[in-house]
Amino acid sequence: MNADEPKFWLVVRSIAYGVIVLLGVAVALPSFVKSRWSSSGVPVTFNIAVADARTGEPISGAQVLVWIDTNWAWPINTGSAGHISATTDASGSCKVHSHFPGGGRGDKARLRVNSTIWIRADGYEPWQQPSATLLGTHLTVSHPFSRTNSYPVKVRMKRK
Repeated sequence: MNADEPKFWLVVRSIAYGVIVLLGVAVALPSFVKSRWSSSGVPVTFNIAVADARTGEPISGAQVLVWIDTNWAWPINTGSAGHISATTDASGSCKVHSHFPGGGRGDKARLRVNSTIWIRADGYEPWQQPSATLLGTHLTVSHPFSRTNSYPVKVRMKRK
């Protein structure tokens, strides 16, 4: 028996144990780290309330249009050539569902907001704002693939 033989087997065993530990970490790591993802269509709902700027009374029958920026036109938004629309009810409210690109980890997402909201009502001056000026250029949502991501938009329209 050679004097270096026990050292050789000690090195072999150490390497084997190291490989086993590394394999165990590689298999277990995805369970502890949330995966990254990206999507071109994370749903967002705008809860829009339209009222008279002077009286505060709700405006029913106002036409609301959320137009997706042409640089970011996705098939998911093209049900009406890149826009989603609704009409306010008797309480001056409506919901408009849209989609924005985003990415994140696990159940959190950061969305790039890129649309314009237009509102028209008889007897009132037209109203228009980029949604980014109302909500910021990026939104953080906690349930990226559900309709629970809703944001209030309150609009006061001036009479003509």
